[in-house]
Amino acid sequence: MKLTTVTVLMAAAVCAATARATPGLQIGIADSGSAYFETAGSFFPDLTELHARVLRVQLHWGGALGAAKSRPATAADPTDPAYDWSRYDDLVIAARGAGVQVMFTIFGTPTWANGGKGPTVAPLRGVDLEGFAYAAAKRYSGSFMRADGVTLPPVKYWTAWNEPNLPLGLVPQWLRTGGRWVIQSARDYARICNSVVTGVHATLIPGELVACGDTAPRGNNAPTSSRPREWTGRWRRCAASKRLRAQEDGRRRARR
Repeated sequence: MKLTTVTVLMAAAVCAATARATPGLQIGIADSGSAYFETAGSFFPDLTELHARVLRVQLHWGGALGAAKSRPATAADPTDPAYDWSRYDDLVIAARGAGVQVMFTIFGTPTWANGGKGPTVAPLRGVDLEGFAYAAAKRYSGSFMRADGVTLPPVKYWTAWNEPNLPLGLVPQWLRTGGRWVIQSARDYARICNSVVTGVHATLIPGELVACGDTAPRGNNAPTSSRPREWTGRWRRCAASKRLRAQEDGRRRARR
């Protein structure tokens, strides 16, 4: 985390002035490595030094860090034996001890959900991801008690996937259909977003907020290049045309 800390220090210095002038603005960092593998005593003091109050980490559905080790019999049940939440339980417990709120980015498809492909290929059925999102939100509702008697802290902030307009987030980016190229990743992402939004809100837990559109800022809009990726504006317009339900969260917050 040492190089990351230097980068975040610079960002924090810029944000701190804005935070003082804007009530309610919180400093946060995104981490996809140290939060999982460093000890809490090593990692969280850095966040305290940076005055970071929010930690965004990926809650992996599938892949090497996936909570779903196999296909669950009941996807919406957080106690289904196919799930191993231990890595994420430890993280939210340590974050609470440090006074940090966790934002979970649900990411990565298990092989059983996309026909044996990698974690950056969208699930074949949105209902599978919806069930996982529901189970995760229930587990981190703030009232879920584990078998050992520990009540897990709440997670109120959720996002769907990470940089889906890049190949490292979602593939394929483009698909040739009917003689023309279409931004397939935007179409797939609309389904992913809607599944996560539906799953989290189906719990009826008050105060849950779900955001979509965690895109990378740059692209080339070149479907035949060796690394095709899309500019954010065009990609989001395509995704929005597929009726992203997370827009409803944004409108609700704007009215408050």
